Amino acid sequence: MNDENMLYSLWTVSAVVLGFQIAALAWRLKRELEMEEAGKPTWIPIPDAMVFLSMLILVGGVFLAPILGDIDANLTLRLFGLSLVILASTPVVLAGHYDLFRRKKGCRGWVTTQEKWALTVPALFGSAYGIAWWQL
Repeated sequence: MNDENMLYSLWTVSAVVLGFQIAALAWRLKRELEMEEAGKPTWIPIPDAMVFLSMLILVGGVFLAPILGDIDANLTLRLFGLSLVILASTPVVLAGHYDLFRRKKGCRGWVTTQEKWALTVPALFGSAYGIAWWQL
């Protein structure tokens, strides 16, 4: 498969992933707005920021970079993979955000201890992906 055909196939898959990312962020923002209306504290938690970062990598590295400049197809493919690694890691961090690994009573802070520990998952997966990136 030549680079142009690979890019078109990658854009097809990336468009589907981008749709899921947009839907996830829209749902979470809607939830935060409902919390605000109820008078509860609101903020953008780390898992939502991770989805946004994944979306930026996808839009910038997979869609815009090949259109705006001469970027290697392999780099585009690797950026797509990095976006997926970050996106796939967000449920673990989100579970940590809600203290679901070990329920305890009391008030949570802006970033929970479990959320901090759960961030090791994307860090490890990202590191493994980075090592594989340079080996290929």
